This record gives sequence, C-alpha cells and structure tokens, in this order.
Amino acid sequence: MVVDYSERGRIIRLREEWEPEVVVYTTIDVFGNKFYLTERHLNHIYQRRRDSKTEFVLAYVAKIPEILTDPDKVIIDPRHLDGNTRIYYKHYAGLVDIEGNEVWLAAPVQIGYYNFIWTLHPSPKGKVKTLPERETIVIYTK
Repeated sequence: MVVDYSERGRIIRLREEWEPEVVVYTTIDVFGNKFYLTERHLNHIYQRRRDSKTEFVLAYVAKIPEILTDPDKVIIDPRHLDGNTRIYYKHYAGLVDIEGNEVWLAAPVQIGYYNFIWTLHPSPKGKVKTLPERETIVIYTK
C-alpha cells in the first residue's frame, strides 16, 4: 500500500467545470495508476456516511489506499458508458452492516487527467453493482 503525502496541500482542478480542490494524498492502484484524494471528496465520505446507516464505514477510511492496491474485484461502473468510472471492492473479515450482514467496501474512482477517489461505501459481500440493461465488466479479480 502506497500513500504519498508529498502533494498534500496542492491545488488541482479535477474537472474543468469544478472549483479547484486541495490534495490530501495520492495513492497507486493495482494497475499502477496514480489517484488523488482531495479534501472535498474526503469530506463527502464523512458527510454521506454520518448522514446514513453506514457510519461504521468511517473506521475504514484509512484503508482506501489498500482497497485500491489490493482489491478483491474491480469493475467498470455500468452507469457510465465511457468506462472511466471504476469501482474497487475489498472484503474485510468481520465487517458487517448494522443489520449484521457481511459487506465489503466499495471505492468508486474516476479516470481522467487527474484520477481521483469519489467516495467509500459498503456493498453486500460478493455482489457488484449491476444494471439490468447493461453488462457489468469485471476488469480484475483476485
């Protein structure tokens, strides 16, 4: 697992139409691609998880680099036809939701000029995101 803080505080524009964002760290995925986690997206993770029944995920925020470097499965997000959104899944023993169901963690990322980490959320163990009208493309399985 590689976490690089050398760009911490750097201002980047992840998308042309977005406001500039502050880098927290960079990490490398299983394919060798560099990804940025920004303060905006880190705050998004904390806000979304605190406002739902998935607050237990917050204990795993520091595991995002591990999820990207050592995932159990990686798919192309079926909602995005361009293939630039991927979801990295990783299971951690004993990780259960508030109802006691086993889950794995999902870390959606965006591929672009600056690759970046969107968020972190739970997903039912062994299941990946699907859409009835589109094939789910798995690009990596451990």
